[in-house]
Amino acid sequence: MPWRNIRHLMSLWLVVLLFVSCSGETVSHDDPTSSTYQPTPPQPQEVGARLVGPIVYTIDARSRDVWMYFDFARGSVVTVQEPKTEAWDLMFQRYVIKTNGGATNPTGQGALLSMQERDFAAITAVPDKAGFVTDVHPKNRPSSYNPVMESGSITVISPMS
Repeated sequence: MPWRNIRHLMSLWLVVLLFVSCSGETVSHDDPTSSTYQPTPPQPQEVGARLVGPIVYTIDARSRDVWMYFDFARGSVVTVQEPKTEAWDLMFQRYVIKTNGGATNPTGQGALLSMQERDFAAITAVPDKAGFVTDVHPKNRPSSYNPVMESGSITVISPMS
């Protein structure tokens, strides 16, 4: 299986695990001091072909002011000072998840694919005619977002090529 397909499948697992972990929380979402989990310590390093998931990452995105960035190539939360020029794939802030592409970053190559209502365990490859969706910023919204994230379906992230 080519590295690109492995990366897509790992990304899919991460996004699904993030949704599952968020849905079971019983702590107050408005209290930044309350937590029932331990965030995964940032350890950015090139992961290459050895990352074959599923691997669970816990990202502390409770802040209303700070975005947390995740880079699949380094398998970690990463510090980003210039989001339009530095490497990252997903950014998190509370309940918002954005990709590094489209309206969020026109020079980025991140996008999402909706897998609709498929049995997640049965997904072993990215479909040949996958229609990846980049972030958009319509006039009636205060910031960019990815329509795939709002559909509530399983998603795969991809660097577009």
